[in-house]
Amino acid sequence: MQRHVARYAVVRYGVAVVCVTATVILDLAPALPPVVADRVLLQQVLINFVMNGIEAMAPIEDRPRELMIRSQVHDEDHVLVAVQDAGATANATHGATFHFALPAL
Repeated sequence: MQRHVARYAVVRYGVAVVCVTATVILDLAPALPPVVADRVLLQQVLINFVMNGIEAMAPIEDRPRELMIRSQVHDEDHVLVAVQDAGATANATHGATFHFALPAL
């Protein structure tokens, strides 16, 4: 599933607006166990990783800006979540990947 995400940032001392568009690709495991986590904190972490990835891809002009969000079972008793951006350098095959594991119930 792909969704287009646009981020708008207003420059503090001017009227310029920066728009960065990225394609978000979701690769979510179909059957994950429930996890032990605070829903609001988890949302904040994911939003932070997504925003950081989009900002990191802002300089990209010669290829698509793609952000992958993955989830999968890890070690049978954890769920692994990863957010990967496309990288900002011209010869990067991928950029940064941020991941964390949540304990399953």
